[in-house]
Amino acid sequence: MQRFIFWLAVAQALALGACGGGAPRPDVPVRVEATHVTPGVYLEACVRPDALRARSPWSETQWALGGAAASEPAGRVGPLGPARFTVGTPCQGSEVTLAPGSALTAGARRITLTAKSLRVEDAETGAALAERSLSGAVHGLTWSSGWLIAATDDGLYRGRLGEALRRVGGDGIATGPLLGVFRDGDALWVRSASGQAQPIAIGAFGAVPLAPAGVLPAWDARVRVPVASGRVEGRLGAEGLRMVDADGLLATALPTPPLEALLPLDAGERLITVADGELTVWRVRGWALERQVMFPLPGVTRAALMIDDATWVVAGDYGVVTLRRF
Repeated sequence: MQRFIFWLAVAQALALGACGGGAPRPDVPVRVEATHVTPGVYLEACVRPDALRARSPWSETQWALGGAAASEPAGRVGPLGPARFTVGTPCQGSEVTLAPGSALTAGARRITLTAKSLRVEDAETGAALAERSLSGAVHGLTWSSGWLIAATDDGLYRGRLGEALRRVGGDGIATGPLLGVFRDGDALWVRSASGQAQPIAIGAFGAVPLAPAGVLPAWDARVRVPVASGRVEGRLGAEGLRMVDADGLLATALPTPPLEALLPLDAGERLITVADGELTVWRVRGWALERQVMFPLPGVTRAALMIDDATWVVAGDYGVVTLRRF
């Protein structure tokens, strides 16, 4: 899989002695990669006689058409591996552009594209040969029992890390447009676009409501993370961060674009912000933050999740991107 590789020169944590002393360790380069992407929508398909490129914002998937000409033997039809994290190039040369909401016939295959689905079928019989559905915009993420679970425009989706997300289905509000998902003990709660919320379990046949849907208190946009010198706090959708001490007294105000996510890192020695199309890793230096690396993201991020210090997941209108730090 093609990957964007970024190098970050970071300082290791202070080696503390019995008297609280110690010297800083040498800077060690850390590699950060985008390891997997699940697209949210399709921009176009670039069709050739025996293959196509399905393009999404900052990702691209190669599909085989299994011998699209009627004279060719049938072969594999469908995606050739997962999406690659890349800007990609628009259709060119001999490729035929297929826009969302349209269809075309390439030899023995008929291809139909919408913003959230791509279908290849036998042009003569209409039988489906391969199909892929996307989630649309992702508004919420959580992690449960080894599954990444996403609240999307098309209901609840889930998948293992490094795999495509699949629609959960089932019953209740989890099957409609969602604005959030979170864990409460063993139960998952989903919040619908209409303001309703419901606890669910995910069984063999999809979402199973555990109680009737109802109204929860308004979502709190305030976020905060502990750092070595106190804590950093802000409000999602608002500009600026505040660094305060253990008593909550303001130490410094930090200007930022409107905040999309705030995550702790390295036990308070660093933190992660997402704002204005960039993920930034900061080193905490007393009462200041030092920018150490910026990772460009393909649009507005609506949810971010830290699986562990080495694995981060961000999501938005563009779908879901998994980042790995080594």
